[in-house]
Amino acid sequence: MWKSSSNLLVWLSLCTLGSILISCNIIDLRPIGYSLYPAEADGILPEPFSALKISFDTEMDEREVEKALTVTSRAGSIEGDLHWHGTTLVFVPLSPWKAGIRYNLALKGLVHAKDGRELRLSLDHPFYGLLKGVAPILLSVDPPSGATVAVQVTDTDLSAPHGPPLQFRFSRSMDRKTVQDALTIEGIDRIEWLWSDEDQVLQVTPQKPLNPWTVYRWNLKTSATSREGIPLGKEAQGTFSTNLDAERPRIEATLCFGRTGTDWVELGSTLNDLDIGQALGVRFSEPMNRESLLQALRIEPTLSGYTVQIDERTVGYIPDRPPEPGITYVLIVSADTKDLSALSLEQEYREVFTPSIPYLELRSVQADGALIFSGPFSERPQGVYTAPLQAPEGKLAINLQFSHPFTAEAQIALLKQVNLAPYFPGSLAPVALQRGSWLSDSTVRLVWVGLEGGSVDVPHYYRLSLAGGRSGITTSLQEGLGYWLKEPIVLMLEAQQ
Repeated sequence: MWKSSSNLLVWLSLCTLGSILISCNIIDLRPIGYSLYPAEADGILPEPFSALKISFDTEMDEREVEKALTVTSRAGSIEGDLHWHGTTLVFVPLSPWKAGIRYNLALKGLVHAKDGRELRLSLDHPFYGLLKGVAPILLSVDPPSGATVAVQVTDTDLSAPHGPPLQFRFSRSMDRKTVQDALTIEGIDRIEWLWSDEDQVLQVTPQKPLNPWTVYRWNLKTSATSREGIPLGKEAQGTFSTNLDAERPRIEATLCFGRTGTDWVELGSTLNDLDIGQALGVRFSEPMNRESLLQALRIEPTLSGYTVQIDERTVGYIPDRPPEPGITYVLIVSADTKDLSALSLEQEYREVFTPSIPYLELRSVQADGALIFSGPFSERPQGVYTAPLQAPEGKLAINLQFSHPFTAEAQIALLKQVNLAPYFPGSLAPVALQRGSWLSDSTVRLVWVGLEGGSVDVPHYYRLSLAGGRSGITTSLQEGLGYWLKEPIVLMLEAQQ
């Protein structure tokens, strides 16, 4: 009886366990791991066709993962090829990644591993193509969209650009070729391109006259890039219309310009302010035809030089050599000078001016600290001046002070253009220049030896000569930039012990 009951209990226990095992499934709660390339948010893909990668730690339902993946930019969806490498999904774009553009890799939805586990994805992962950077933008356009500009009907097809010009100003330095390829203007196919301000400003000038009473449309695509290769932030477009130009150009101002690096800077408000190394300028009331502008000026009496276009309304004349101080000149602007509409000046323009260029002057002469005489010497000084000598070498030290500073090269050249020679009696021995040194950029100290002091009965005279004229002493050896003595200066010195 006991044995039978024991067997029955064992049998019932086995049946119960079997029922539990048959009726219950074991649930796998392990998470599915994955990683991305590029790994960091706002990471950078190094190459134009670098692949995006999503790597899982187990085999996945590939079709579900592919449907969950989208790649986008601000411009829309990015198309690409998908393939699997083991448990890694690889995305290769059909078109190259663009520099500086921010893209987004998104994984959204419920996906399954092949072992039945689930992974609910809700991920946005931004990244950049090639490099990070600020996209350039078009800051302004002149004339602004919707504006009206005046044009002139002409039968003359001038070879120079006609205009009117359009000016585009960007926030960053641009790549010239991509901008010029990206910009179109309806009805205009021949264009002169002029870049300035470190390629942040583009002036576009049509090379044939525009029709009056016409609307012109321009469009700038996002394929225009900065120098770094970053595309334009957004496409830009605009219009301008034309009407008939009937206003002749006129001269608004004459002034002086100087160069600072590559830029022209206004230095004087009248032509009388013209100084060495400067250009005289003429500013017109409106943009001018470039070819006509460069032939517009001449100077009387003849002052050789060349013209440069400073901006669309201004021409400069640069003399080959400085004008002669004190000479009165006449600036003549030809009546044939034309604007972009081929309208010319009403009449020839003339202006009389006297440049403010001074001659170099000798301000003072000192011998061993004692002022012998002072200038400026507008004329040749007369008389004999006492020059004390230092024994026993018969040394004479003279300081010459000039009105303008000398360049380093001109300081060296001056040593050969100042001469001290015996004058009377004829038996005096030649003297030697022992040394020359500059106390400042306008004062030189010259020391001679070998002079002989005279007596009351037989005075000894020496002649100090300074070379003058354009080929004489000058403050700069660079052509056109030096002030010079008007004429030679000769001082007669009486040497005394």
